[in-house]
Amino acid sequence: MPLYGAQIRMARAALGWSIADTCKNAKMGIVTLRKLEEADEIQLVDVAKGRSAKGAFERKRIEAFEKLLIANGIVFIPPRGDAGPGVRYNGE
Repeated sequence: MPLYGAQIRMARAALGWSIADTCKNAKMGIVTLRKLEEADEIQLVDVAKGRSAKGAFERKRIEAFEKLLIANGIVFIPPRGDAGPGVRYNGE
């Protein structure tokens, strides 16, 4: 399922994580997080295969970040019809 910048912003809000908290938990830089949150649909590339694309993110790093959010109670909801992508929080 594609991941969207809006979902990252919603997930961070649902978890109550600041930008600094998110960067610390995900072991990523602020610039990377801001670029993710600003992206419409997040484009992933397999860096190990020597491919790169402007505006794309390394697949294994973003998949690890997505797993971190899921482990903390985030459920990603794909867009349907006129409804955009979303998240649901299944945590405490």
